[in-house]
Amino acid sequence: MQQQQQPQKKGQTWNVVFAVIRGWSATIYPFLRKNIGKNHPGLTGLIGLGWVLLWVAYTHANGLLWLIPLYGLGQLSHSLGHARKRSPLHTNYSGEPLVAMKLLRFRDESAAKRFGEPLISLAFGIALLAYGYYEGKYFVFGAAALAANQTLIDQYDRRRVDSMRDAMIEGRYLLNQVKGKT
Repeated sequence: MQQQQQPQKKGQTWNVVFAVIRGWSATIYPFLRKNIGKNHPGLTGLIGLGWVLLWVAYTHANGLLWLIPLYGLGQLSHSLGHARKRSPLHTNYSGEPLVAMKLLRFRDESAAKRFGEPLISLAFGIALLAYGYYEGKYFVFGAAALAANQTLIDQYDRRRVDSMRDAMIEGRYLLNQVKGKT
């Protein structure tokens, strides 16, 4: 019984870690991206909001409180943009990395999200360290969260593609079995 419970606890732990990483990065990337899906970030945004409030309560970095109304205005502008354009985006799409692709000249969306946006967050955090130590640290650590978030998303997407490819191979095999071919 204990052996069966151990992997489940390990999986639950990683789910919590992933939720924290996604929540933290969800408080930063709406300022760096365009065309965010209308239902995004959803629960991760709520976790991110909680994370900002916890960070402010623990570190007394009251300078981060400006992030909450700006975040809300950013989400509102993204929603209004979707209503106007009626764009056919996935509802939970995390957006195109506009700032990283324009400022740092990245051509690949995944690379811009994995390397460009963390570099921008890191630079902003270092610049902000002069204003407020914990405010700057939030964005410095947020750079790591952005990089980890995109790496985990890419890994998840690769696994989904592998599963779809395996299902396609199995479907062909079963079709051949039904037709009488082996």
